[in-house]
Amino acid sequence: MTAAREYKPGFGAVLAGLATVAAIILAWFNVQQHLKFHPPYDGVTWQETETAHVVVALEVEKKGPGDNAGIQPGDTLLQINGTAVESSSGITRTLDRIGAWNKAKYLMSRAGQPFPAEVILWQEPPNPLRPYLRVVGLLYLFIGLFIVLRRPNAPRSRHFFVFCLASFALYFLSSTGKFNPFDWSIYWINGVALLLQPPLFLHFAMVFPKPKPFLERHRLLLPLIYMPSAFLLLAQLAVVVDLMR
Repeated sequence: MTAAREYKPGFGAVLAGLATVAAIILAWFNVQQHLKFHPPYDGVTWQETETAHVVVALEVEKKGPGDNAGIQPGDTLLQINGTAVESSSGITRTLDRIGAWNKAKYLMSRAGQPFPAEVILWQEPPNPLRPYLRVVGLLYLFIGLFIVLRRPNAPRSRHFFVFCLASFALYFLSSTGKFNPFDWSIYWINGVALLLQPPLFLHFAMVFPKPKPFLERHRLLLPLIYMPSAFLLLAQLAVVVDLMR
């Protein structure tokens, strides 16, 4: 009882607690968005060709909306409801405007011959693994919080919590595809977590319980661990900005 009364959480423990509360609130809103929003789905995986700059059906789900409309792998998509299609991201934005359970009029081309296809859009089916991934994310979050509260002065406890927080964001949070400001925030938080989790774990392994001897001779090695993630993040940002033009 005396030890419990004398326990005073340090700044790191308080910060970890606040981060956990913020993460749970963010996760709750993310779940609510997934329950309310279901992106339209045409059952076709579209691929942009680098040479001809057209969008081609790479895969067509059997008995899906595209298959029911007569679309086959290798068909080229020219227009949707009279709007020219120039990229796969443009398809997503156009389908979002049309909405699930509505009819979309596709103008296709097969072997150079154009033909129409009327696609009744479905709701995108939920990811069957998402509930299990959320459980994994919550386990990471509460394990990290337990360690940093239980042993706030233990070596690398804060580093371990940051790794667990990134793992929570990676496994629990996911974009709905609505891409409003909140969904964009989730998209980038999840993307940064994906890029940070591996170097955070490698960093932790190299310094726990104490730094490895070769780090004394190569002090720049730790910052270099994060360089590939920084490069990939910049590349992803450039791709998203280009697609949004």
